[in-house]
Amino acid sequence: MSNSLLSITLGIPTPEKEPTSANEMRQAILEASHDSALINNCLSHAAYSGMSGEDKYAGLAYYALRELERLWKLQQRWDACQIKPPNRYVKRSG
Repeated sequence: MSNSLLSITLGIPTPEKEPTSANEMRQAILEASHDSALINNCLSHAAYSGMSGEDKYAGLAYYALRELERLWKLQQRWDACQIKPPNRYVKRSG
């Protein structure tokens, strides 16, 4: 069974070579929109709202950064809930 069936893509996978121009970045975003629900939803919402050009990408950046913040806070809450073993190497006084 392939793990790709169970994975969720939010953003853009790490490329072998980083884009060097805005056009290459736009192309990477459009290609990633096929697999990323976040990118697809943002671009669809922008198109539905009548946005075009740079406004569309500003909206994408805005919603992606909001989602990043939400996921960061969720990760912090998850980490706080985890049971951690005591540190065996803590020097005890006494």
